[in-house]
Amino acid sequence: MAPICKSWPRFSIAYLSNDEIVDPAYGLEESPYIESARAVYGKRGAADVEQLLTQTRALFAGGDVPEEDKELFFQAVTEAYFANKQRASEKFTRKDYKK
Repeated sequence: MAPICKSWPRFSIAYLSNDEIVDPAYGLEESPYIESARAVYGKRGAADVEQLLTQTRALFAGGDVPEEDKELFFQAVTEAYFANKQRASEKFTRKDYKK
């Protein structure tokens, strides 16, 4: 996924949820899922995951998007996750393990 805007700041969940934290990058280096993506997909895959998470966090943190639309977005992401998980299971499970 190509960046929409390379100058977008990266915000941590801790920064967005705690008014006392002044550094937007506070806690970003503590993201095990990004490191996991880096181990599996390399630098570009980790950057894609990080960008997706940053933009999703910004969406859920506020803005002009109504709560109903946020809920629909979350449902769509969840459906995509489970559909891909099922597809991977069908593709990579050994035949003798399938029912």
